[in-house]
This record gives sequence, C-alpha cells and structure tokens, in this order.
Amino acid sequence: MSAKDKNLFRVGLAAMILFMAVLACAPLTGGGAVTVVINSPASGSTVAVGQEVQIDSTITAGAGVERVDLAVNGAVVRYDTPPSGNPTTFRVTQPWVPGAEGQVTIAVVGYDVNGESQQATITLQVTASAAGGPTAAPGATAVPGPEATAVPPVTTEAGCGLNASYVADVTVPDNTVVSSGSSFVKTWRIRNSGTCDWTAGFKLVFVGGQQMGGEAQVAVPPTAAGSTADVSVNLTAPAAPGTYKGNWRMQSDEGLAFGSTFYVQVVVPAPVTDTPPPTDTPLPTVPTVGPTVEFVMPTAHIVVTLHPSLPPYTQYVYKQVNLGAGATGAAVATCPAGSIVVGGGYAANPDVAFYTQYKFENGWRGDATNNSGTTRQITVYAVCLHNVFGASVTQVHGQTTVPPATRKQAVATCPAGSIATGGGFHAYPDGSLRVYNSSKADSGEGWQVWAYNNSGSNKTIHSYAMCLSGTGGTTARIMKSATISAGNTGYAVPTCGSGSLVTGGGFAAQDDLIIYSNSGPYSDDEWRVYVKNTHASEDRTLFGYAICLSLP
Repeated sequence: MSAKDKNLFRVGLAAMILFMAVLACAPLTGGGAVTVVINSPASGSTVAVGQEVQIDSTITAGAGVERVDLAVNGAVVRYDTPPSGNPTTFRVTQPWVPGAEGQVTIAVVGYDVNGESQQATITLQVTASAAGGPTAAPGATAVPGPEATAVPPVTTEAGCGLNASYVADVTVPDNTVVSSGSSFVKTWRIRNSGTCDWTAGFKLVFVGGQQMGGEAQVAVPPTAAGSTADVSVNLTAPAAPGTYKGNWRMQSDEGLAFGSTFYVQVVVPAPVTDTPPPTDTPLPTVPTVGPTVEFVMPTAHIVVTLHPSLPPYTQYVYKQVNLGAGATGAAVATCPAGSIVVGGGYAANPDVAFYTQYKFENGWRGDATNNSGTTRQITVYAVCLHNVFGASVTQVHGQTTVPPATRKQAVATCPAGSIATGGGFHAYPDGSLRVYNSSKADSGEGWQVWAYNNSGSNKTIHSYAMCLSGTGGTTARIMKSATISAGNTGYAVPTCGSGSLVTGGGFAAQDDLIIYSNSGPYSDDEWRVYVKNTHASEDRTLFGYAICLSLP
C-alpha cells in the first residue's frame, strides 16, 4: 500500500470512529428523557390577585409528549394535551388566576407516552390589585380594556407575538336571561393585540366551564395584527335553572393557546308556577344556616328562614411542609369553620414515604420520611364537607399484629347508623411495614388497611375510618385500575357519578409499586393515585378508589 493510500485509510478510519462515537452519544429515536422549561413568567415575578397569569412552557420528550400538568402549591389545577398526536416538542400556555395574596410555587409537570415525567418550578409573589388600577372587563377574565393587552404575548418560532384581548360583547352580555333549552348565539369582538397576523387555521377553543352544547372549536376569520374580529359560537341554554359560564380561548394554527380567556355567562330562570300552595298546607322546611322562626295562624303554618341554606359541597384544603434530607415530619391541613373533615390524602416525590395519615382535630394529618439526599416538600390534603346540617364525623380505630415476612389486614368498623367516607393508617417511620392497600372495607361500613412486614420482628398496623352520621346518605367505593410499565410512573383516576360528592379515596397496589400521591384536588368528582413501578422488567397493576357520597 502506498503512503498516499495509507493516509487515506487512516483518515477514513478516523472518520468512521468519530461517526460511531456520535451515534453512541445521540439519543435513540422514540426515547430520551423528558425536559420541561418554563418560558414565562420569570421566577420571582409579582402578579396581582384576580389577574390572569399565563404559564408558558416547552416540554420535550423523545418518546412523545402525553400531557402537561399545572400545579399550584402542590395542587394540580389543570392539565393539557397536545392538539393532535404525541409530538416530541410541545409548547403550551396554561392560564391561572391567583385567588389570594402570598408566595406560591408553580410547577409544570410533563409526561411522555411511557409515563416518564419531569417538572420545572418557579415562585411567584401574589399581591393585592393596585388601588385605582384596571378591573376586569365584561366577557373576559382580568382584561384592563379594549386597547390594553391582558396577558403577555406568546412568541412564535417566526419571532412575532400571539395575543388576543377583549373589546366588547356584540351579543348576549353577561347574565343575560335565556329560556331553558333555547338556542342563542354568543358573539365577542376580539382584538388581535399581538404582532402576528391570524391566518387560516386560527380557532376559538372551548377550555372550561359549561360548554352549553357548543362545538369544541370555531374558526376565526383571518385578522391582521391590531385589527378586530367578531367571533361567534352557537349555544343552547341548559334545561335546569341556574347561572352557567363557559370559557373560550384563542389557538393558533400550530396549536398554541394565547391571549385572554373569554367567557359567556347566562342565567336560566326557574319556571314560574301560577298555582300557589294551599294556605292550609305547611310550607316545606329545609336545613338552615341560621335560626328558623315559626308563625302559627288559624289557617296557615308559615316557616320563615332567616339564613337560607346552601347546597352541600366538598372543599379541598392543603398544607405544605419542607422536610430536610433523611428527616421525618408531619403536616396538618385544617378544614374551615362551619365544615367537617370527612377524609384526606397526601402527595410528595416518590422518594418520600408517608407512613401515617388520619383525622387530626377538624383536619387531616400526614407523617412522612424523606428518604432522599435533598430537601423535599410534602403536601397533605383535607376533604371538608359543607352545608350538611346535623352531620357529624367520628374516627374509629382498628389494629392487628403482623409477624415478620407476613401480610395482614386491620379493619376499623363504623358504628351502626354511620357510613365510611374516608380513612387512613399508621405504620412506622423506618418503612418496616409496607402499606399496599388502604381503602373502604370490602363489605359493611369501615376502612381496611393491608400491610407487609419486611422486618425481623412483630409489627402493629393501625387502620382509621371516618364515620359520618346524621345525613341519611350512602357512600360507594368506585374503582379504576391502571397498568404501570416497568421502571415508570403512572396513575389511576376513579370518578364519582353525577350528583355525588368525593369525600376520600384510597388504593390497592401490587408489589414494587411506590404510592407517592393519594389525593383528589383535580376536580369535584375524581380521586387520583400516583405510583412508581420500581421493577426493572415487569408491569404492575394499580387500583385507585374514590369514595362517593350520595345524599337524599
């Protein structure tokens, strides 16, 4: 081989080695870690109570983006999915309206199609609205006026800004009275307050509240930057009396949400009856917040309610505490005055183990051990029941001894005449008992806890049941299962039916599943259980349970 040929061979061999090295370092198609970047607002920014904040994020996942959660102080307030398919990069703008002053932690959690997740966090300082400052305009949330931009623009890859602001209600102003079941057309005048022109493919998209029979999205006419467009949706008034509100938002041809949230709010009146009740028939009484005064006359018995009652509902409150590396600690979420605690839950990272949760005064307590090498935050939730007068809750206790390398059950049974609305357990901070089932008892009214003793000595597992009486209601255990792939995280979401209230929830998990969130503040009718499958090669099954209260 000539000297020239030898040199060419050496150059070719070096190029091949370099090419193979690049391949070894490059991510494989369909894989890759999840990354989350919060583009805006910047951490440490100040926002105002009642002023809509747009959390703009970019999520990248080699396997494809499945969904994006937005959490405020540990409570997930919304989640979004890509408009079509599972792209490897998904940019999303998620609105949130602060309700109280103070510092909040915003977390954006991205999930890929395999259940892998990653999060990014920022802190925001929420302050009161400035005196004499702008107030919300009709038909849109927190919009200063037709010439102002309500929220920061979303910057496109082309470098221009997407934004939209409210100008006027062309039809159906707020709180317009519409007949039950009638059709109507809501039209907003919307300004293109960004620097990008709106071209074909831009839409107004339903994002929450009551959809009132409208389509999920309507086309928006092409609109130059700085100009206005009239955008209409065809709606149908609900059948039942009440006030109904639907929220809508602009979306670009690339699926980017942007601009203010526009809403339609109508009132469906109660039917008018021409025939009054007979004067000799007592008027029905209802539970009241305040006293009831009775007037007895010769031909009538009239009941006057001084403080009208409100419908029953549940409220989720939470408390967050930071635990140092290797530390053990507790948090207590307390229900507000006038409500009663009926259940509770918790949330943390997978490397934090909750070993206790139970009723504490009129609230819910959770104790946990931080098994990581860094500070972790734990969140404890209390489920608080309002406006069920005459109701009371009793916590009952059950326990059993678990020998080494054994699984056993402890059951707390509610007294006769009461119903189980939630429950908890107490184990050991060192993790010697693994609680893998905490749920409403399979039969009767009570709460069951199953645990496995992985230590070398006898251990005691405790079960706690929340027993509600004085309502005449019933509870049902609704189950939802999910398969969690090896090495990944996942969740199960059991949902209560219409007309019932979520009062608590629980789980049953196969071996190798770590339960790191058992809570329900996503919506009024569901409970969520999040787990991580620590097995290297085998799938595992998770069962999530929601406890659903039905009142007469």
